[in-house]
Amino acid sequence: MDRDRLAGLPDQLASQGSELQDTEVKLAAQGLPSASVLESMSAFANRRGGGAIVFGVDESAGYSVVGVYDGARLQEEMAALASDAMEPPIRLDFTLLEHEAGAVVAAEVPECPDERKPCYIRDRGLANGAFRRVGNTNRRMTADELAQFLGSLRDDFEAEPVRQATLEDLDADAIERYRQAIIG
Repeated sequence: MDRDRLAGLPDQLASQGSELQDTEVKLAAQGLPSASVLESMSAFANRRGGGAIVFGVDESAGYSVVGVYDGARLQEEMAALASDAMEPPIRLDFTLLEHEAGAVVAAEVPECPDERKPCYIRDRGLANGAFRRVGNTNRRMTADELAQFLGSLRDDFEAEPVRQATLEDLDADAIERYRQAIIG
């Protein structure tokens, strides 16, 4: 996120009275709100164009800048969460802006490549950990949405049987990882 857009974001949000489809704000004055951040990362990674999570802005105070607890530490914690808690791992881009009220940090979440979607929270599994951005909210994907989402990404050749395949061709570890991802 360029610094000019980040600097003007609190005023834009205040004038609209809500977050944007591609931008979510988090307070983070006392620490990282990890549970809701994970849902936002999943939703933005599954969204065309990705999105940004902006820390140090208080939504309940009219989108005023309050600053973050520690800009460098927040970036480290976010990078670790994006890498360790998400499947597939996400690589964030950060922008830090010093404001008179404190530092504001934007973490840009890139769109996940189609062949790796849906991006989900690893500990929750695919069925409970995949989110979509709907307007200015994050919503857990329903079973129907997951089926449609996964079905739309499948190439036609994947539906064709492999006539010469045998049971020995199957990778038991890969099957177990897939099973765990589905059931959580």
